[in-house]
Amino acid sequence: MSATQKAPSRPAGGVGLPRELSSGVWWIGSCLESSAFAEPVHFHTSAYLIVGADKTLLFDTGPSGAWDKVAADLTEVLQGRPLDYVVPSHPEIPHAGSLDRVLTRYPEAQVLGDLRDYHLYFPDFTDRMTHVPSGTEVDLGGGHVFVLLEALIKDLPSTTWGYERSQRVLFPVDALGYGHLPQPSRDVDEPLHRRGECALLASELDAPPDLDLATHLTKSSLFWSRYVHIEPYFARLEALLERCPTTLIAPAHGSVVDDLDVVLPVLKQAHRKAFLG
Repeated sequence: MSATQKAPSRPAGGVGLPRELSSGVWWIGSCLESSAFAEPVHFHTSAYLIVGADKTLLFDTGPSGAWDKVAADLTEVLQGRPLDYVVPSHPEIPHAGSLDRVLTRYPEAQVLGDLRDYHLYFPDFTDRMTHVPSGTEVDLGGGHVFVLLEALIKDLPSTTWGYERSQRVLFPVDALGYGHLPQPSRDVDEPLHRRGECALLASELDAPPDLDLATHLTKSSLFWSRYVHIEPYFARLEALLERCPTTLIAPAHGSVVDDLDVVLPVLKQAHRKAFLG
């Protein structure tokens, strides 16, 4: 971590969302509750807000059912500033389900990304959509630059990753996330956590990721992982991490990863096991 970066810190009054992960980079949104266990458990449907000196950008919107929480987080963090850009990672409900609500609330916001299908879902907002290629950089001012990246591990053809350069945060959407609670059945494929763990970093959890659980989640959430040799993808990921040095990995589902040396080897091995068996 460079001298200009500050370590992730817990908000005053305890851990909760919104949480400032690093200067100007906010973790917002909510968790959905599952009744799969005897005890209530949650899973993240995260969005991220980058606040630059001049402009602001929202990466993903959260599902429509979580809009009230996302709206409250945006109000709290922006403190009257406009929202300038929205980058939805891909057109699934957990990621773009509240896009129409965001654009209605913030009438000056522009949508950027791989938007090949969005006119079908949100036809009333096509005049605010600009298709931009991977590699596009959005200068938010004060050193904050958001880069739209080609998704290396994806679940839809249009999936887009993101990277904030000044704070070295990688946003890999549905990839590189993990849970630490056993799945109650073979049909469950969510990275679950207990109440009170909704805004914890990976290093703040009580245990490192379990390989068998990570393998199950990989096979269930990325079905193609059973049939595709993952090594070329991880070679590309290593090259990406060299080009984009990363301090934090902020997925849509699962805890934000701040201990990459602990978590990444387990996630890589999980993909290998998913393919081999």
